[in-house]
Amino acid sequence: MRAPFLPSSSSIHAKFAVLCIAILFCVFAFAANAQFDNRQTLTVAKEGRGTISSRPAGIFCGVGCDVASELFDFGELVEVRARPDSGWRFDRWTGFCTGSGDCELIMISSRTVVAIFVQNGSPPPDNPPNNPPNEPTAPISSPQLPSILQLLLND
Repeated sequence: MRAPFLPSSSSIHAKFAVLCIAILFCVFAFAANAQFDNRQTLTVAKEGRGTISSRPAGIFCGVGCDVASELFDFGELVEVRARPDSGWRFDRWTGFCTGSGDCELIMISSRTVVAIFVQNGSPPPDNPPNNPPNEPTAPISSPQLPSILQLLLND
C-alpha cells in the first residue's frame, strides 16, 4: 500500500522526463548561440609614425590613429603588417607579436600588439614597453600551424 501523500511512480517519471527535455533544450540553445559569439578581438596600437594593417582586412591604423580593434573568427590566421612613414623606420613589435617582421597569429583568444616606429637616425628607445599582462611573448610560428589546426579540427 502506498502512502496517500506520495506521488505515483509514473508521475515522478513523467516530471523527470519533462525536466530532462527542458535541460537538453537549454543546453542546445546555449551551444547554438555560442557559435555566433565565437569571435576574438585583435587590438593594435602604435608608437611613432607608420601604418598597421591586417590580412584579412579589418585593421587599418594610419595617420591620426593610435589604437584600432577588429573582431576575427576563432582560429583564423591573421597577418599584421607595420609600414613606416617617410623618415621613420619600423623597429619592433611588443605584446603578442615580437621581432621586426610581419606578424602571423592565430585568433584563439583576444590579442594585443604594439608597433614601435622610430625616426631614422634615432637610437632605439631605452626602455621598451612591457608586454601586456597575461599575454604570451611570442606568436605561434607557421610550422606549428598544421598541428594546431589539426587539434582544433579533431575536437
